[in-house]
Amino acid sequence: MMIALLLAAFLAPAPARAPQHSDPSISKIAEGAHTTRIPFRFVANQVRIDARVNGQGPFCLTLDTGMPIPGVLLYESEAVTKLGLSDSGANVRVAGAGGDKQGTKALMAEGVSIDIGALSISNTRALVVPHPEGFGLGSDGVIGGSLFFHYVVRIDVDAKELVLCEPEGWTAPEGAASVPITREGGMIFTDLRVSLGEAQPVVAHVVVDIGASHALSLNGAFEAPASAIEMPLGRGLSGLLLGKCGRVRRVELGGFAFDSVVVSFPMQAHQNPGGENFRDGNLGQGLLKRFNVTFDYAGKRMLLEKAVGFREPFEVDMSGIFLSWHPDGTLWAEQLMPGSPAAVAGIENGDQLLSIDGKPVLELGEGGVREALRIEGAERRVELKRGEKALGFAFRLRRLV
Repeated sequence: MMIALLLAAFLAPAPARAPQHSDPSISKIAEGAHTTRIPFRFVANQVRIDARVNGQGPFCLTLDTGMPIPGVLLYESEAVTKLGLSDSGANVRVAGAGGDKQGTKALMAEGVSIDIGALSISNTRALVVPHPEGFGLGSDGVIGGSLFFHYVVRIDVDAKELVLCEPEGWTAPEGAASVPITREGGMIFTDLRVSLGEAQPVVAHVVVDIGASHALSLNGAFEAPASAIEMPLGRGLSGLLLGKCGRVRRVELGGFAFDSVVVSFPMQAHQNPGGENFRDGNLGQGLLKRFNVTFDYAGKRMLLEKAVGFREPFEVDMSGIFLSWHPDGTLWAEQLMPGSPAAVAGIENGDQLLSIDGKPVLELGEGGVREALRIEGAERRVELKRGEKALGFAFRLRRLV
């Protein structure tokens, strides 16, 4: 399942476009330091860091270039309620990928502080929205603009370390490939080349969205290959993402080439999250995780260095179960792909998934469940609950895309 967090915030009464967000915040690294290193967890192709909000926490935040405004987005929870955030009274709606384009009403609090490692951000904003339907419970919210707008941000996937550097005096890592980026509002875009089948490569101008777990999503003139299959592509902040999923012959980025890349082709209504124009598509962490990436917004470049997982194959779910997490931490089969291993084995929509190969789903977590169901040829035994009955099924995973 793909997760896409790309979002836009709108202030009524003009919901048709994102406002020009001023940034009253004060951001600084600990006295005398120009760099801070922050450990992160890599879960379901997302970078997650711990932060304290108004001195409380820690809160687990997903790092996202698709968060186009300063501050933090938080999902409603008991811990967030204890923050006692005061609504500023601003009429704010937040829209993201999937669902409709109406967006969700958000509380906006001013004068919030955020501490991440040796970095302190004061006098910033927090947006609070309901926990997105179907999302796992491992992330408490999203942060992006507050880091990317002010610092050079290096995501070292090999060391599982986030490095924030003040732009002044910073030097690029030797030997890194430099890929131009353009900033449009709070978003950044880059160009890559896509070869569909045997056709000549075509340039795609795409938004860079590290909060999205997929490798690449293409819009508009890029038609899905004939072998692509219709399926739920994942979940965004605004709901389900629907469309087709298939493999393209080659994707080229910054002088690097990848073959047999799994690409999503969203239905037209889901190609522009929040109603924004995201041009030819969306480059996600499923491809970028193959690099140690440095984002230098001030220098208008993204720097790529091969990571250990550079040659890992591109894979998606091989069970045929589209899963949905509920707020109580339970995991349910929301949809079954006809003819898939899980469907043939007898699993049905509405079954509650309890364990995989004897490991409870809460112990596996969203990342563990995801990885367990995308290993070609692996046999999996799952324990389910259907109504009041406990059931067991076994099936062998195979590529569906």
